[in-house]
Amino acid sequence: MKSEPSVSLYSRRTFIGQGSLFLAGLAASPLWLCRLPNEEPVARIGLITDIHHADKPAGGTRFYRQAMPKLTRSLEDLKKRKVSRLICLGDIVDDYPKHEDEEAAIKAVADAFRATGLPYNFIMGNHCLAAVDKARYAELTGTAAKHESFDLGGIRFISLDACYRADGIAYAKNNFKWTDTFIPKSQVDWLKDRIDSASGPCIVLSHQLLDPMPDLCVKNHQEVRGVLSSKKVSAVIQGHHHKNRLTIHDNIPYVVLRSIIDGEPLDQCGYSMLEVFADGSVRLSGFAEQATYGWPARS
Repeated sequence: MKSEPSVSLYSRRTFIGQGSLFLAGLAASPLWLCRLPNEEPVARIGLITDIHHADKPAGGTRFYRQAMPKLTRSLEDLKKRKVSRLICLGDIVDDYPKHEDEEAAIKAVADAFRATGLPYNFIMGNHCLAAVDKARYAELTGTAAKHESFDLGGIRFISLDACYRADGIAYAKNNFKWTDTFIPKSQVDWLKDRIDSASGPCIVLSHQLLDPMPDLCVKNHQEVRGVLSSKKVSAVIQGHHHKNRLTIHDNIPYVVLRSIIDGEPLDQCGYSMLEVFADGSVRLSGFAEQATYGWPARS
C-alpha cells in the first residue's frame, strides 16, 4: 500500500491547529490558527506518558530517580485543573536487575495514580512488560491491561494495545524486541467496530506510534490508519518517542506527548490536559515542556 502524504511538525511549546484548508501553507507558517468553541468541554482528561520510574543512576537524558517526584507534581496539578480521569500512555517503569524490584516499582506508580482519587487507565508500553506478563501487570496496576474503550460526555476514548510481536504473540517477561510491535487483526476489527458504533467523536490512544517513524511505529500502521481515517476520529494521541511531535494523516492529527522521565529539573518534563468539545473539536493544553495544540471539529 502506498503511504499517503503527511505533514510533520515539531514544536517545543505551542502549536495551534486548524483543518485541511491551511495544510498547504503549514511549512511557511509557525501557527495553524484555530477558533475553538466558546463553551465548556464535554470531556477533560489528564494525560501522562513515559514515566520510567526506577531506582538507578541517570542515563543520557533520563533521570530515573526524578521520575516519581515529577509524576507526583504533575498528578497534583492535573487534579487541581479538575480533570475527570487520568490516562497514562505507557512505560511507567524502567528495567531492574531483579523482577521483584520492578514489580514493586509498577505498584508504586499505580499507587500514585490511586492516591489522586480519580479514575485512571493505563496503556501498556514495552517497558511495562519486561518483568511481568499482562495478567500480572493488571494485578499490580488495577487496570484492564488490554485494549479498551469508554465513553465520557458523548466522546468515545479508545486505547489500543500494540504490545504484540508481528507473529501475534503477546509481550511478556522480555520475550520480545521492542521494535517488533504489532496490533493483531482481531483488535483492528474491534477498533473499527468501536469507531463505527460511536454516537459521537472518538479519541484514539496508543503507546507505540501509529504514524510512520522507523522502529517506533507498529508494523501494520498503514492498516490501522486505514481504520482511523473515519471522520469520527478527532485525534490520535501517542507516547513512546518522548518528544513533542505532530503529523497529519487524512486531516487527523497524530500527536506524540513529551515524556515525564527526560530532564533532571522537576519542571523539565511534559504532561497535558485534553479537552474535547461536543462538536469534536479538541484542545490539548501542555504543561512544563509539553506543546499545546488545538484542532477544530472535522466536517
